[in-house]
Amino acid sequence: MRGRDVFAAVRGLVGAALGAYLAAGLWGGVLAFLRKYQIETSLVILGPLLFCPAAYLGYWYLRGLRRRRFAYAVTWGCAFWALLLAAEPETLPGWLGAGLLGGLAVFLSRRFFQESFLRYVDPVWYRDPRRIAARYGRGRLSGHWHISPPFGPEVPAAFDVGSGGTILHVQGDSIRVELPFRKGGTFSARDVAGVIQAPGIGHCVPYNARGEALAVFCLSGKNGELFAKYLRSRGVLFRRLSEVPLKGPLVPAPLGEAAEYTAKPEEAEPEEAEPEEAEPEEAEPEEEIRHTDFSRYVSREAQDFSLELRRTRPIGAWIGAGMALAIAVFPIGFPIAALLGERSIIPGLKIMLALVLVLIAGPWVLALATGELFPGRLSVENGRIWLDKGLRPIREIPWEDLGGLRYDRAGECYILYDKQEKTLAKFSTRDAFGSRFLNLLTDHDIRIQK
Repeated sequence: MRGRDVFAAVRGLVGAALGAYLAAGLWGGVLAFLRKYQIETSLVILGPLLFCPAAYLGYWYLRGLRRRRFAYAVTWGCAFWALLLAAEPETLPGWLGAGLLGGLAVFLSRRFFQESFLRYVDPVWYRDPRRIAARYGRGRLSGHWHISPPFGPEVPAAFDVGSGGTILHVQGDSIRVELPFRKGGTFSARDVAGVIQAPGIGHCVPYNARGEALAVFCLSGKNGELFAKYLRSRGVLFRRLSEVPLKGPLVPAPLGEAAEYTAKPEEAEPEEAEPEEAEPEEAEPEEEIRHTDFSRYVSREAQDFSLELRRTRPIGAWIGAGMALAIAVFPIGFPIAALLGERSIIPGLKIMLALVLVLIAGPWVLALATGELFPGRLSVENGRIWLDKGLRPIREIPWEDLGGLRYDRAGECYILYDKQEKTLAKFSTRDAFGSRFLNLLTDHDIRIQK
């Protein structure tokens, strides 16, 4: 380690110790103030959770050594010792209790502002798309979102991707990133060297030729699959997190898989053109391309999937109305019972209590009986549709019983009903596998009715 690095390491150690010591002093002052004025509160136990963020801040303020492992060890160690010194135990059991409390506090608080601290101590790893994809895929199922085939409607010239959090504004080749509470940026579609797809619901991280993450979008979000098609049309290769090297540069994968999506019609044709008179004899009918032919265009994995449904009835409105009526029972019932006389007060109270119980529990019981208390699930297995609604038995929905689709503009959902106009399921293309189920319905000539 060079002299400059040693000096930076000392600065980081002093800064982390100073930040943790100030946090411990503040916590001790708050405790003394509460004891002096006899203000009892259990919120003081949250004080040790501030020690790690304070150590991060001190390390950053004095510009400590930019090495991730060293920085984490110093900041966590300073936070642990600051809590021991602030507790001031006098006996061995007291030291053991303070040590356990300090270890628990550091374990719980080490992730507070850890990502912002990582931006300083290791900026290369902070911008690495593999780290971001792993963070979004943590705790997810091993399954992956399947990107739709490249056919369908053309990509518009301008559209927005995502809603609520990170929003991408696409205008031609220019992509502007809008971040919540932070300044965004702009990059070009030509800067995207590849995309890493995280496990789970389809989070994708585009990166440039230097291996730096440019943005994050979700295939299951608003216009997520449209943006994936936008990138694929420009030759950008999508790879799963398990398909990229764990360390080192992001080596581009072979272009064999991408050729299926990016090859132009004239490139796919044979070099030698056959005579025109032979075309009518050798021409074969074109194979119908379906959205659900995933084994050929998207993945060789199974085509089965499961979709979480939306509630077809306003359960929340029922419960809210029951609560409102239950609250209004007593202000209305008491005056009526008083006007009827003293003999009617006790029976009136019993009636009002029974009515309140019915109004509160009734919507829940009705929702449970109709299978709408919990969101139902729709599964597609080997081309067969199965519907699972709460306590009701799982039943199959034959294709010949499906009548059509309706689009609900209020909820931005699709409603599937049978030939008797009875609602079967309500789903959204913004949810996982919603777009795939809609494509499956259109492949079986289930059309959207006005």
